[in-house]
Amino acid sequence: MKKTSLGAVLLMALFAPVLLIGCAASEAEDRSLNDIATSPLFERVETIHIKETDSLHIADFKKAVVTLDPFRIYIPDFRLHRIAVLDETGQLTHFIGKRGTGPGEFRFAMNVIEHEGVIYGVDRQDLVLAFDPDGTFLHQLTPEKRLDVASRGQSTLMRDGRFYTSVSKREIDSAHFFAIMDEDLNLIGTFGDRPDLWHIDQPILGDAFFDFFPDGRVAVSAAMGPDVWIYDLSTEPATLVTSFRYDAPTYRPVSEPIASDIYAFDDALETFYTSHEMTQGIWTVGDSVVVMPYSRYDREFYEEDYSKEFIHDYAALMDVSGAVLETVSLPGWILTKDAQDRFYVLRSYQPDARIIDIYEYRGPAS
Repeated sequence: MKKTSLGAVLLMALFAPVLLIGCAASEAEDRSLNDIATSPLFERVETIHIKETDSLHIADFKKAVVTLDPFRIYIPDFRLHRIAVLDETGQLTHFIGKRGTGPGEFRFAMNVIEHEGVIYGVDRQDLVLAFDPDGTFLHQLTPEKRLDVASRGQSTLMRDGRFYTSVSKREIDSAHFFAIMDEDLNLIGTFGDRPDLWHIDQPILGDAFFDFFPDGRVAVSAAMGPDVWIYDLSTEPATLVTSFRYDAPTYRPVSEPIASDIYAFDDALETFYTSHEMTQGIWTVGDSVVVMPYSRYDREFYEEDYSKEFIHDYAALMDVSGAVLETVSLPGWILTKDAQDRFYVLRSYQPDARIIDIYEYRGPAS
């Protein structure tokens, strides 16, 4: 019989009651959640089946941008280093950019922005490449300082000729989440107080997301927890208007140490289970509603670094006072929201069988 160390026993004793209670609570809480398909605040208005072939296909993506006239879905494919373009039927019409280091080429296509008819591809190596909608390369922008643009969610947006991007704390400003830059990527300022938390510098856990209200206020969230901050960017410096927390037992933030760290402490701990939530973005609806999608990660760890992971997706709808309007379970990841407040949910991620459901928001917006 394999000998179990004292450290393993202590860890098992520490986590077992909490995890058992958490599992039981999760099952009860899940029954109280509304499915988005039956929610009174949403209506599924369309389903798009992505049509892929051996020569026209997408490898890996977590986000998208939609234009309505004409209807196009722009998907940054960070595995194949290009932006895929879909029409309303799900047909892949063309690709923008390719892998390389030359003009119009991506190291990694991490994000995409549409602004005034120009498609901007955000490269992981702190480059922004500008194209016309047909894929013709226009020009390249390089920031004056290394930004370490976040790899997920709404990490970079453009409004009124300015770029807004989430940044690492190494180069720009150790106190703030976001940088404001002009159209040439020259730094104008920073905003978004960075909480002094243990995991703020960790990959993914330090990601931050944001979206604009019509009046220019911006809603901010972060992967590390269920908090929302509302800033007024019309002032210099930006002013924090309000902040609130999605205070519900269905959201359990990541706590120190995370699962992979626990596993590394003592290899005599043969199996254990963890469950936590992480915020995946934030969107605004009208002038007072925020939609905060989040995922629950259930992980089972075993000997020899073997593990299983199960992901469950949700979205919390709140007004700017923090009052929860509804929490819905989702069939998959929210890719984006269009100008008509329709949410694009990736229901199936299976290659050659990817499905995007479009849900229109029908609830209060002010």
